Amino acid sequence: MFKSKGIIRYGDNSWWITVKTCETITDYYRWFVSKHVHYCVSGSRHGSHITVNRGELEPFNKEIWKKYNGQEAEFYYHTLEHNKVYAWLKVESEFLSHIRHELGLGPKTNGFHLTVARIQNPYKFPGISKE
Repeated sequence: MFKSKGIIRYGDNSWWITVKTCETITDYYRWFVSKHVHYCVSGSRHGSHITVNRGELEPFNKEIWKKYNGQEAEFYYHTLEHNKVYAWLKVESEFLSHIRHELGLGPKTNGFHLTVARIQNPYKFPGISKE
């Protein structure tokens, strides 16, 4: 498990919350994935980030919206995972979980993640078949 930090950003006209993370993390793992895929992969169109709330859930406690905007958030990342379309790192952060709880959003269903790559040719990824 590796430790890192990012900057919390809230949406201006939406209920999105993201943590802007170091591009070097995703650059490295994207390179790693491309060497095993042997085909083109691309990064997130939103840059390296962790999504705390995708905007589909409106917070119950709106009075504290943007409370942590611009602050640093510590997180731990580990375990590179993939499906036929994406590769990502699992992320753990007590602080990000606290933010969701404080806003009344509850825990994130599948936990936090850091998207590494969109796989352009999924059938060349080890362990993925065309069936």
